[in-house]
Amino acid sequence: MSEDDQRVSVSILQYLGPANSGSCGYCKRGRRKTPGVSDNEEPSFSLGVIAHFLTCEDFNQMLDIGWNRSGKYLYKPIMDKTCCPQYTIRLDVNKFKLSRTQKRVLRNAHNYLKYGKMPTRKIHDPLLMDDNKDVPPPMPKEKKEKNEQKENPKRQEKGIKKKEIRKQRAIEKRLKRGENIFEYQRKKREKETMRVRTIQSFLEEYKEGEWAHKLEIRTIEKGTPEFERSFEESYALFSKYQRTIHEDLNTSKKGYEGFLMATPLITPSGDPNVPALGSYHQQYILDGKIIAVGVVDILPRCLSSKYFYYDPDYAFLTMGTYSALREIAYTQELSKTRPSLHYYYMGYYLQECPKMRYKGKFHPSDLLCDKTFKWMPLEDAVTKIIANGSKFTVFYPDEPRPPCPSYHSIRCMFRDRVMMYPKVREEMVEPKLSEFDTKMNELCYFMHKVISSVVIFFPSMAAYLVGMDDEDDDGSGDT
Repeated sequence: MSEDDQRVSVSILQYLGPANSGSCGYCKRGRRKTPGVSDNEEPSFSLGVIAHFLTCEDFNQMLDIGWNRSGKYLYKPIMDKTCCPQYTIRLDVNKFKLSRTQKRVLRNAHNYLKYGKMPTRKIHDPLLMDDNKDVPPPMPKEKKEKNEQKENPKRQEKGIKKKEIRKQRAIEKRLKRGENIFEYQRKKREKETMRVRTIQSFLEEYKEGEWAHKLEIRTIEKGTPEFERSFEESYALFSKYQRTIHEDLNTSKKGYEGFLMATPLITPSGDPNVPALGSYHQQYILDGKIIAVGVVDILPRCLSSKYFYYDPDYAFLTMGTYSALREIAYTQELSKTRPSLHYYYMGYYLQECPKMRYKGKFHPSDLLCDKTFKWMPLEDAVTKIIANGSKFTVFYPDEPRPPCPSYHSIRCMFRDRVMMYPKVREEMVEPKLSEFDTKMNELCYFMHKVISSVVIFFPSMAAYLVGMDDEDDDGSGDT
């Protein structure tokens, strides 16, 4: 970001309005291709704005009400209209617990890096799933536990009894020897805690001459010499990934730059922490070669994962899961100097999309209620979604939606002037006034409290003002 951009300290957002893509990238529904879908039914539906400038705090707040970004384009799925409801998912990294599969992914990577040993057992990578493969939804936690008990209740009961008997005998022996049983139990709990594996416990430091491969994860910002020097290699890797994994042949440099390089985030000045808040590329460099790149935003309260692409030749390392684990570990490190930054955002969770459901395997995760903006534990939220037939589900139906901010607090930009919303209305005439109010009501509803801290830019506002002709504004949207 240039020095001129860094001087801007307020978010400037350009209204685009509702948009439908004509087809859904998740369920592959197309307006004219799906039997039983009427002509007036829109598959993928969202509200969009272009962010010319965006503070990290404002974007963090927008994430917390269901927005996300692709380059400078910010979008919010309209949940009761879109074909695939998309729930924002987050993980508290301070409470994260590794699953058996995740441990195996880390162990495989460690064995390959240290010993050059290839994994002997293939681990399923959800990012490589066949879109048309029918995968049943996960069973709700309570039902699964009941079924497990029904399978062999006698064996389970017998096992519990034996375990309790052994515990009681151990306690009796120590009591006879005059030991402090409470101190014994405390030390036992400490030992059990020490045995719990963390991500860091799998990440040994590379030693020259002893390890088979060297992996370095380099976090770089756009505009730095390191970024510019590695651009061609990163772009070539992106093209290979898109062609091989997504069968996408349209991978122009312009599209790559707009999708993964462009960012509206303003890096705050005077931040003593390194790295500063903002947008970054994390390059996975194996033996001097970039094999993967993760695009992330470092925000006041979270690390937001935007996109990840990798060399398909290294799919045996289960790169999708491995990168998420490394990003979680990175968030844990960031939280040491920024205690409020302890959440990891993985974008959206879609119950009906197998490729996206894998995000729920990082425990304990929460899903965002689109009505109340409150978080619910993923297991409870998924139970509600499945009970509702996987249609858009409000997790807290009995609680009210938080009130929108006062319209008197909304600022609008017209060329070189910033005016409060009521002042703009005074200078407008019908029917443009009604049209303007409709757009602002829509934006206020979906942006909620964030709208009072940003400046809204309408490229055609000149035509709305009293005494102004359409020719007076070129509609370019320049700020």
